[in-house]
Amino acid sequence: MKRLLYLLTVVMVVGVMLTSCEADSLEPTIIDSPPEINIKGPGPFILEGFDFDIEIEFKDGAFEETSISPLASASFEILDADTVDVLVPATNLTVSGIKTDIDVPFNGGNNNLARGSYVIRATASDTQGNETVALKRFTVIQDFASISIIGSATPGGWGNDTNMTRDTANPVLWKINDLVLINGEAKFRANGAWSINWGATGFPTGTGTQDGPNIPIAAGTYDIQINVLTGEYRFQ
Repeated sequence: MKRLLYLLTVVMVVGVMLTSCEADSLEPTIIDSPPEINIKGPGPFILEGFDFDIEIEFKDGAFEETSISPLASASFEILDADTVDVLVPATNLTVSGIKTDIDVPFNGGNNNLARGSYVIRATASDTQGNETVALKRFTVIQDFASISIIGSATPGGWGNDTNMTRDTANPVLWKINDLVLINGEAKFRANGAWSINWGATGFPTGTGTQDGPNIPIAAGTYDIQINVLTGEYRFQ
């Protein structure tokens, strides 16, 4: 009889422990993480005197129910990349919850952003006092006199540029239609020189970067366009 009571007691204790473990496993893990900042725009180049958008993603925690530190405040300012002087004072942003996307139109012509290098400094804090700072560099460059495509796949080879035309509705978009290309490589460049050029490995679409690799081209007739601020291009 005593042995039976002992066994019953053990079974009850083990049952209580298992139930407790299962309950604990169902409890969400509460996370107190610092904010994350992703400055998505502008791209690496801005044309002097042209407007652009400042796009920033603020995030704090993965899920609303497991975060004890939702976003509380955020701001951005623009600095001179060389002197670190603040050229555009802080703009306060409205953020809340665990994720907020900000898109602020910015008038480049009226904010004294002459040709040169700049840094966007974004700051975010949460309700637990955690703070994060993120930086992104961009360069204001002169407007382009011409944008062209050049390379072994183009009619002029590597020796002669095939000029493109600026889109009248979108000055950062350059196009050329019905261009016959052969198997080979190509790149985009500005003002018929290599000081500013775009290349990447993607085809028929991709995002070119300064001094990036030659773009591999498959023979065909294409409508081609490139956004000179983002580097995004398309062969269609």
